[in-house]
Amino acid sequence: MKNEEQKLYQIGEYVRICRRKGGYSQEELAEGVDVSKMTISRIENGENAMSILLFFQ
Repeated sequence: MKNEEQKLYQIGEYVRICRRKGGYSQEELAEGVDVSKMTISRIENGENAMSILLFFQ
């Protein structure tokens, strides 16, 4: 796994952990930050990077 891919995976894991700790489903989180559920899924799976602005939302 490339270094960048590993970082994306780690960020996705962090997002997933935080979402679950907050008691949110992927759909609820997506609605809260105005993105699609698929976008949240891809971020959590390390397939998509997210902007820093989305991160802070």
